Amino acid sequence: MMPARLTVVRHAEASCDGVCYGRADVSVKLSPEAALRQVTWPAVATVWSSPSPRCRDLAAAVAAQQRASLRVDERLYEMDFGAWEGRAWRDISEDELTPWMSDWQNAAPPGGETTSQLTARVAAWHEELATPPHRHLLVAHAGVVRALWVVHEEMMWPDAMERAVPHLEPIELR
Repeated sequence: MMPARLTVVRHAEASCDGVCYGRADVSVKLSPEAALRQVTWPAVATVWSSPSPRCRDLAAAVAAQQRASLRVDERLYEMDFGAWEGRAWRDISEDELTPWMSDWQNAAPPGGETTSQLTARVAAWHEELATPPHRHLLVAHAGVVRALWVVHEEMMWPDAMERAVPHLEPIELR
């Protein structure tokens, strides 16, 4: 079966430099209306989003502009950094970071999730997309985009981490 056509756009840049955030609710530097004007959006029937306001608010604006349906799915949240969520990276001790950094593909931050868990939930979402000619747009997070590369392009996580995921730049997955 041929996969659905999917365009992914990472949310606007967050306003909290130096902070560890995944599922934490953080503000972004652009309003949904300003971000909407910065992107040439493909015509789509369905706009998908993470429940995070930094994604959901922009996805709602895109869906309204295009008169498309909006679907918010829990499986599209960013990676969960557990006890580190909302903390400044500089305040996370080396003793806390070292176990995760030395085995980031298999270990999880305290109370958080692994890349395998992130990949599994994104893969489950991806498998349920309608087949062509239906075209989807996803407003998401860098971790979700990388998990899609792992799932959709059969890329390895170290390679996915080497690729940039710019804010507000459409990425076409075919």
